[in-house]
Amino acid sequence: MFLKDFCIFFQLELTTVSAHVKNSNMSNKLKVILGLGLIAVAFICIIAVSFSIDRRNQSSVQEIDVLQVELANLIAQQSEDILSDSDKEKVERDPIRLEDVLARAQSIYGEAELERKNGILWIDRKSSQMMVTLGVVNGLMPGTYLGVYQEKLQADGTVINEKVDDVVVEKAYDIISYVKSTKKAQDDFNRDYYRVSMKGSF
Repeated sequence: MFLKDFCIFFQLELTTVSAHVKNSNMSNKLKVILGLGLIAVAFICIIAVSFSIDRRNQSSVQEIDVLQVELANLIAQQSEDILSDSDKEKVERDPIRLEDVLARAQSIYGEAELERKNGILWIDRKSSQMMVTLGVVNGLMPGTYLGVYQEKLQADGTVINEKVDDVVVEKAYDIISYVKSTKKAQDDFNRDYYRVSMKGSF
């Protein structure tokens, strides 16, 4: 902010001086020099402001990366006692390291992750948000549909994968996406964690 104010002030000062020179009928050479000075200062200010904005944007991106990593690891950890062994096997992954995300490492952005189609749905009751541990690197984008599943024990003792709902992606980040239910209210879900699968990847 200080830099922007300084640039505006400096340009106003040069404009004032230029007007004074014009009124004083000074040489055309001096007028040209002052005109070039105005252009140079304006150019420098544009570069400086752009650099400042870029720094702020980079900081915001890193904050989002930190949040993604914390959420992905927390959801995976908290869901362990809820998901069935079969579902845990389908969504299993090593804990995500922030340095790998920041470096856009192959462990996060490589072929194996691109092929991942199963993730975990977390229903955050406090914020009324629904999140999945899949993102842009897995092919998600706003409008992508995911199936929500849980294992159900049948009367004959067999276990089936029961489809609970469909959710649709509202906002997708690299490894985390915010979703909403297509049919149910949050209170209709009797658990906070479910397995989700991309369409055609049951």
